[in-house]
Amino acid sequence: MKFVFQRQALEEYREAVAHIAQFSEQNSRLFIERVEAAILHVLRHPDSNIRG
Repeated sequence: MKFVFQRQALEEYREAVAHIAQFSEQNSRLFIERVEAAILHVLRHPDSNIRG
């Protein structure tokens, strides 16, 4: 499975990272790590959000 941000979502993600970085580089890195972890979870468990 491949994960791709839609253009608008990628722009918003980048804006969020830049905004957070204005106040804290550490929090910006943490935000990026958490987003990446969430993406990896979805890629590893694509059916994890399907409700019966």
